[in-house]
Amino acid sequence: FYMYWDPEKCNLMNKCPLYVYVDGTHFSEDIDDHDTTFMKEMAARGYVAVTVEYDDFFLKYYSDKCEGFKNKSQKIFDESTFGSVLNQLCRDDNNTFGHRNAVPVDCNRGVAVNGWSQGSHISSLAGNFSPLITAGLFWANGNACKFCTMSYPTCSMCASINVPC
Repeated sequence: FYMYWDPEKCNLMNKCPLYVYVDGTHFSEDIDDHDTTFMKEMAARGYVAVTVEYDDFFLKYYSDKCEGFKNKSQKIFDESTFGSVLNQLCRDDNNTFGHRNAVPVDCNRGVAVNGWSQGSHISSLAGNFSPLITAGLFWANGNACKFCTMSYPTCSMCASINVPC
């Protein structure tokens, strides 16, 4: 994953909360200018900002449905899943991934999640896999550019984060 933080705000003496951005479906690139803008903005606000890579092939978006979104969300947000973002940055007591002395993050201060398109469906389910999730913002197709939770009918019952429109 990609990481950003402002070293004047976030350092090993002053650890910051975590912001996880999950991008939408892409045909060729995993990160674009909009993603970088979101990440740098959250870093400027005092977060350690990360964006994750996942299987975002566009045809799977249509076939995955709720079960596929849950599986992808778990692989990213389940603290007990070896290699997940939260496992690496929040629960890696043995420093297996080498982040403990390099990344100034304190997940106990909160974990905010944000997603775009397919990433919004995935990130809206994050609260099912970690009590560290404290906030979420989801931009999904079909919401007329309003900031609100996803309205995917067969999957909306899976989400445990309550963000009103």
